[in-house]
Amino acid sequence: MSEYYKYEAYKKKLQGICDENNLIFRFQRDAYPITLTICPNAGMSEQTGMEGIIGEDDHSSPDAAIEFAYDGGVLTYKTSETFVIDDALFSKIKNLYKNMHAMWLQFFFREIFKKITSGALSMEDFPTDDREPLEDSYENGADGDDGEDDHEQGDDGDGDDAEA
Repeated sequence: MSEYYKYEAYKKKLQGICDENNLIFRFQRDAYPITLTICPNAGMSEQTGMEGIIGEDDHSSPDAAIEFAYDGGVLTYKTSETFVIDDALFSKIKNLYKNMHAMWLQFFFREIFKKITSGALSMEDFPTDDREPLEDSYENGADGDDGEDDHEQGDDGDGDDAEA
């Protein structure tokens, strides 16, 4: 199975998890860094109370979100507003992001090399180990930070890379 079809299978699995838990997602693969943003489905949360993802005393804000990204090779996440999900659901979403991210990178890399071998692109246009790395605008604050008090966490380092 090609990388793209594996990516699509993970995406479908994530869609199912989001549907079950009244969440929506956006996998942004057209900018750096590649991110996954999860939000409560505002329309459904008002109808159902979001019983699947919150406790009796906790609630997620309608504008809440959690965003996963790799920053400097480390999986990070940021939350905005109050976003409440249980640990098991968080782990499933995190692992699906890891898998989707990896499959998308492999697919993208393969497609680029197809273009290089066909002559449509030149290898000289891409950084190699012997060149200076491109400036990382994400690390320099160009990530769209609006100055709000977002919480940012790195991967807990548990090594849990199993599929969700």
